[in-house]
Amino acid sequence: KLWMVTQERIDEYNRQRAMNQNPDVVKDPLEFERSYNARVVLETLGNISTLLAGVSGRRKAIVMFSEGIEYDITDFMNNASAITIINQTRDTISAATRANVNVYPVDPRGLTSFGDEVMDLSPPIDANPALNLGMTGLYNEGRIAQDSLRTLAEGTGGFAALNSNDFSSAFNRIVDENSAYYVLGY
Repeated sequence: KLWMVTQERIDEYNRQRAMNQNPDVVKDPLEFERSYNARVVLETLGNISTLLAGVSGRRKAIVMFSEGIEYDITDFMNNASAITIINQTRDTISAATRANVNVYPVDPRGLTSFGDEVMDLSPPIDANPALNLGMTGLYNEGRIAQDSLRTLAEGTGGFAALNSNDFSSAFNRIVDENSAYYVLGY
């Protein structure tokens, strides 16, 4: 999936270059789709958390299998929905916190080096390196996606199972964290 996104950015770069547009700026052709998908995922997590709020007196857990939200919220100039997605992330974490829900994201790719994607990637020879269209862009896309999983986990008291092929340890840890629950009052 990451390879397709990066390859589409390379194709867009080549198309803009052929049309004699500014090759130092490449607009992401999937920006609208990425922002929509990010908002839907976050809204769904918030709705599930709100639904689980009705289960009283116990801690709840959501195990989320996902490669992450592939939307760069740090690039405000090129990503029109960055502020909206940041706010949606805060709302989702707030809903989970109010409902006493921990989110445990699991990246199903496991330990990956993006080997297949890198082999298939064919960046333009004279592309500006600042555009992140080659291997750097591919790794950056993966980092952004995994950072979104970490943010959701840390904000709700869970943990993110990333860069590991040992899923059984992650599931055992989730069960251990949710098998005992104590409330201490002062």
